[in-house]
Amino acid sequence: MGYFIRFISYSGTVTIANGKTLQVQGGGTIKLPIYREITMITGVIYGSDLGYNLLLVSQLRERDIPCSFNKSLATLVRNRQVVASANKHRKTYMLKGSV
Repeated sequence: MGYFIRFISYSGTVTIANGKTLQVQGGGTIKLPIYREITMITGVIYGSDLGYNLLLVSQLRERDIPCSFNKSLATLVRNRQVVASANKHRKTYMLKGSV
């Protein structure tokens, strides 16, 4: 939960790309360093069984960070510059916190 700056505990489930349902322990707001800018994203879901936090492409779009996808890579852009990328691992794109 290292990136969370606000966290609310709650119980729930989330279904991931392979159809598996996992338990959710809460969620909140993260502060994510992308190059030299700190970006706050709300509505991020946390579940200890996930192994990572989930955020939606729509959450990035709300922060003017468009995403483009190809077969193995997701690219995030801000002000016409690539600010981060995420490699595809199985059916999930894994974003690194700092680039």
